[in-house]
Amino acid sequence: MIELLREILQYLQRTERRLEQINRNLEQIGRNMATQADINALSARIDSANLAFTTGLQGVRDDIAALKAANPGVDTTALEASVSALEADVSGLTELDSENPAPAGP
Repeated sequence: MIELLREILQYLQRTERRLEQINRNLEQIGRNMATQADINALSARIDSANLAFTTGLQGVRDDIAALKAANPGVDTTALEASVSALEADVSGLTELDSENPAPAGP
C-alpha cells in the first residue's frame, strides 16, 4: 500500500512539473503574441512608409528633371540609375511579399 502511495505521489509530482512547464510556455507565448492592435499599427506604419516612399521618389524624379532642364550639361545618369535601383529594390520586396503571403488565421 505504501509503495502504491509513493508511486501516486511521484506521478502527481511529475504531473505538477509538466503543468508548470506548460504554464511557462503559455506565458511565453502570451508575451510574444501580437494583438490585432499591434498588427493594425504595424500595417498602418508600413502603408505610411510606402506612401512616403512613393511620394518622395516622385519628388526626387521631379528634382532630377528640373536639374536636367536647368543644367543641360550636367550628367545625371548615375543619379537616375541610383533612383531606378532603389525603385527596383522596393519592387522586389513587393514581389517577395506577394510570393510569401501571411498564413491564414484560424
